[in-house]
Amino acid sequence: MSGHVVTGEIMEYSILKGEEFGESFLPNIMAIDRACYADEYVGSLERMAARYRQNPRTFVCVMDREQDQAAGYINFFPVKPALWEEIVEEGMKIRDDDIMPEELAEYSASELNYLFIISVAVAPEYRDQQAVVRMLTDGFIDYLNQLQAEGFQIGGISGTTVSEDGQKFLSRRMFSLYREIEGGNKVYLCEGMYLEKLLKKDLYFKTYRNDSYLFLPYADNEKNTRINRLLEEREERNARAPKLAGCLLEALDGCLKYEYDSDIVGELERVYLGEFYLMHTLDETYVGEDEALVGREKKPYIAGEEKVYLSLLAHHPTHMYILMLLVPDSRYSSSQLEDQLCQGCLEIREEGWKDEKGFYRYRNVSEYLREEYGLLACGRGKNFICLSKKPEDDREFLNILSAETYNSMHQDFHIRYQELLEQAKNSKAIYDYYEAYMTEEVVAFLLYDYDEMEPEKRMELTATYDFPEYGAE
Repeated sequence: MSGHVVTGEIMEYSILKGEEFGESFLPNIMAIDRACYADEYVGSLERMAARYRQNPRTFVCVMDREQDQAAGYINFFPVKPALWEEIVEEGMKIRDDDIMPEELAEYSASELNYLFIISVAVAPEYRDQQAVVRMLTDGFIDYLNQLQAEGFQIGGISGTTVSEDGQKFLSRRMFSLYREIEGGNKVYLCEGMYLEKLLKKDLYFKTYRNDSYLFLPYADNEKNTRINRLLEEREERNARAPKLAGCLLEALDGCLKYEYDSDIVGELERVYLGEFYLMHTLDETYVGEDEALVGREKKPYIAGEEKVYLSLLAHHPTHMYILMLLVPDSRYSSSQLEDQLCQGCLEIREEGWKDEKGFYRYRNVSEYLREEYGLLACGRGKNFICLSKKPEDDREFLNILSAETYNSMHQDFHIRYQELLEQAKNSKAIYDYYEAYMTEEVVAFLLYDYDEMEPEKRMELTATYDFPEYGAE
């Protein structure tokens, strides 16, 4: 066991493994479950004990030494092929406390081991202690590496989430959002190169907040009648826009009219296209490209999804258009999303775009605009990012300014050259409440009061800087 000291309030934590405690310890686990989960997801002590007796090497707990109590835990176990197939690929009902001991497998030295995480929980009084979450993560990964060192090679790890906290925990640890089952519960999967990255503790944790604005240019010709129908619906569509998106669109139009006095401004039309789910991925988008998974159907690595609001600025007389994608308060890597824009990998879906097994069906945003509105992509996209602060690692800010992913699957080096270093230090701000850094690809707008502002206020303020629909070519 090992102890850590948290800076400030002194607390010591240690790791306790399943084989180090007996069945009598399990009520401590149940107490955390009752404090964390809805009643329908709290299992029975009897079934937990039955699975524990089948294989005690299935827990990693963080212990508060001072209070002599469990602060959090992960419960996982190797499963037989039939249960793995049901959980990961086929079943539409959540498998949880109904898993019987006979469905568990023994750790095998002759075959790959496939693990299912049945539960991850941190007691409410410890959720603001980052040391607990870090230690739980490190303890779990250390245990996985210990199993591998003993000859029990791991082929994959899956988990089913019933809460947003569970989704955050798995997505930040290299688990891909694999599919959705009944009740809106989501199946996550970690395997191949992503599992290797997890075992190396090569993980990315975001250290700042931000709103992302992505801009893409499009064109059409006089034969395109679909865009006419869209523009005819402009007032009705804009009236249906959610409050946040509507606030931004009104602010953008207000800034245009205030700053520019020209006939062209009068010819511009802005129309709300809709609310979608945006797929966040990594620079290795398709899981099937991993050599360890040859023969498998290619499926996208989905780091997660977020709501994205699409709107179009149209100058119909010249058949030129700019698409804006707004991702407010994004939970995911800014540089990765920028990289997706550069690579043409912006994938969206509406609610219900999935097959009978719950696998999501995405559409590339440019394909969507072409098929729905007859618009053709015609240039490079640009990025406007409103940040709460610079990332803790200076290298990440350089990657943000260059629109290259910071947490790459392929390389352990980062971009760095003199001109970029100067751009990262030279704020272009003319007022005292923000900083602004600019490159050919990106405007990074660092808003000092980001954390204190309501989202609508951030939208209104940001509109004064991105109203020209920055930089789309």
